[in-house]
Amino acid sequence: REQIGRTMEGHQGRVLAAALGAVSGRPVAVTGGEDTQARCWDPVTGRASGSALTGHTNVVRCVALGTLGGAAVVVRGSEDGPVRIWEHTTGQLLCPPLDTHIGGVEYLAVRSVGRALQIAVATALDHAYVWRMDARGARTLEAHLDLEELSLYASSLGVSFLGDRPVVLSTREGNGVHVHAIVTRASVGGPLVGHTNAVLRGTLARIGGRTLVASLAFDDSVRVWDLEAAAPLDPPLEGSAGLAGRPRLRPTPALGPVDGAPDVRT
Repeated sequence: REQIGRTMEGHQGRVLAAALGAVSGRPVAVTGGEDTQARCWDPVTGRASGSALTGHTNVVRCVALGTLGGAAVVVRGSEDGPVRIWEHTTGQLLCPPLDTHIGGVEYLAVRSVGRALQIAVATALDHAYVWRMDARGARTLEAHLDLEELSLYASSLGVSFLGDRPVVLSTREGNGVHVHAIVTRASVGGPLVGHTNAVLRGTLARIGGRTLVASLAFDDSVRVWDLEAAAPLDPPLEGSAGLAGRPRLRPTPALGPVDGAPDVRT
């Protein structure tokens, strides 16, 4: 529980998104927030790497680090709708914004495909998209899913990659968590049923040969599920209070392995 790096200061307003990764073997942090900017940092020294990445006209909701054509890039989404991609070292905007989204961008996930970059996006108005950008800057919209096609009451919770499949997590009546492939619209697993109030956030990870989902709901609990078995791993983690005041400021649970066992942080 000891702080291992210096405080990273520079945003004007609340930080709403953060990602941690490595570039050329060195740790890199990326943040975004209410000041419409994204910033890159050395998380050990707390120093900013280059100037702030600007261009959005509304708050930055999500950021990610990826690799495009062998170079590290920063991907970020905002409530103004587009996704912007920047070269990490130079701070250069690599292409026109990925736009045409219906609603502000709430969630994104990235994966490298050869020298190209695939980006999964979900919006506040419950639409999911898959983009591909190649090393020359050419961009292609590969898929678009309106979650209302699955249910009139569907609401997006997050996006991820399950192997080579971009997937969207959603909820609907009954407070269950559903996972669908964005390209084919096919159900990947679930529903994961057990929350007693509306689900707010969800995330997915492959740990120890199992696909796990973590969900945060207004019943003030976090649940971890085995997706293939459609069953909870353990009793719910209760006591995640404070959702009623500012629910949109609550981050998605972080799900990953610690010493080989699943670990969830909220």
